Amino acid sequence: MRSALAAHSVRPSDIVLVHDPARPFTPAATIRAVIESVRSGAPSAVPVELVTDTIKLVDSDDVIRGTRDRSTLRSTQSPQAFRAEVLRDTGLDPLGEQVHTVAGHPHAMRIATSFDLAVAEALLNSEK
Repeated sequence: MRSALAAHSVRPSDIVLVHDPARPFTPAATIRAVIESVRSGAPSAVPVELVTDTIKLVDSDDVIRGTRDRSTLRSTQSPQAFRAEVLRDTGLDPLGEQVHTVAGHPHAMRIATSFDLAVAEALLNSEK
């Protein structure tokens, strides 16, 4: 990442987006939201959605040991937006910096399995 930033004329205050190509249907409004969050002063921003599944904690023997309170859990999407200096200094996991969240969107789903692809194709066909 650092070499990509160094290879281009990126100023420290520039906003850099890092996008997962497995999320090809991220709406433009979501992209604008992370950019606006960083423009407004956040060092970095990421779109998120509420976690709706029940999340269980398991031990090394695969025995359930507890349930996570999903009210504080979010699933992240992309793109992540960064001030270039934050990305250059911390990489994609800016520990020590505040990562602000913006509303994600269901269309920004990650397409990683054949099921995900079928859902994406159905979504595209429904919008025709």
